[in-house]
Amino acid sequence: MTPGKQAWNDWDVPYFGGPLPDARPDPAPAVAEIAPETSPAVVLELAGGGVRTGQRILALLIAIGAPLAGVAVTGFLLVISFVLSFGSPADGGEWVVAAALGGLVAIIGWLLAFVTYRDAGRLLRAKLDGGQIEITYNTFKAPFVVPRTSVRVVAVDAAPSRMFTNNKRFPIAGSVPPDMFADALDNLPAGPWDDLDPERRGKRYPSPEVIREDAATSHVGYSHDDPDRKGWASATSGGPALAPPREAYLWSAAGSSLPFLRVGPGDVPNVALVFDEPQRTPRPPWWFDLSPLHGRFHYFRGGRRVRGLLLRVADPSAAEQAFARWGLLRQITADDVVEEGLLIAKPLAGRRAIAYAVMVIVPLLADLIFRHLR
Repeated sequence: MTPGKQAWNDWDVPYFGGPLPDARPDPAPAVAEIAPETSPAVVLELAGGGVRTGQRILALLIAIGAPLAGVAVTGFLLVISFVLSFGSPADGGEWVVAAALGGLVAIIGWLLAFVTYRDAGRLLRAKLDGGQIEITYNTFKAPFVVPRTSVRVVAVDAAPSRMFTNNKRFPIAGSVPPDMFADALDNLPAGPWDDLDPERRGKRYPSPEVIREDAATSHVGYSHDDPDRKGWASATSGGPALAPPREAYLWSAAGSSLPFLRVGPGDVPNVALVFDEPQRTPRPPWWFDLSPLHGRFHYFRGGRRVRGLLLRVADPSAAEQAFARWGLLRQITADDVVEEGLLIAKPLAGRRAIAYAVMVIVPLLADLIFRHLR
């Protein structure tokens, strides 16, 4: 076979194949463009899929359980007092202390239930109004406002999602250079629902970051996957690296080019926004981590610069019409990926897949155990 003509699939491909096939962007829908400053405001609600109803029910259960927990704490303290005093009944002061601590537990529980219920009732949305896009999300203590002039392109992909499939979204037109592909092991601490953006890395993972591997690359403690060929690699890799599939997508089960503002853990995005330059998202409110609803598994926490966002809106057709009127709607191209520095996910396979599975499953199990114990 000649180079670039191999049989490709998602899991068994050479690291560096031939050029990706060229494709022309689909033409935008025939909707007349309206000046952003004069176009009517459009509110696109983020799809919840029944998550908010479940959150409200859990908040009510917390409110009911709070006084019961207070009574349990009071009784436990009185029993401890009885045991430590060798069978003597608790005096008035001990009753006051036990009742005060039990009441404090009940009050904290009620406050937590109130915050949780109020947060579950927030309208998560993307609003297009007055030449800007305003996004309200769980982890943002204030709306995330991006000027229309800072948005490079918007793509809508409303294909139905299916369980136990890759659910690839937002195909990229044109040939993406091989050195734009990476996987979760190349860019720790990427999680199963996280993006591959190098700017996500913090002080916990200062190096080697995502580095381009070639014979001249030198890092302390770094061993090449394949020192004779260029490409993305990491210091933790123990076997030969694998290439991406021949078709490139902004989002798939293998990874994400951009952070996803999902509401439920099983959501699949249907709107992609790519910015002309990174924008800093708002930080979470102080009480965010106190709520038991805010799992660390799937929410984008905010507080860092992003090159774009993925959303799941309740009405993708309305989003398509709104962004088309703003002149932003088209297919993502290879130029968008290269010029904006986006990394495209390549599928994990072999020992890298096993290592990633261990890295993902162990923290998930630890977090679940911690949640039940507390």
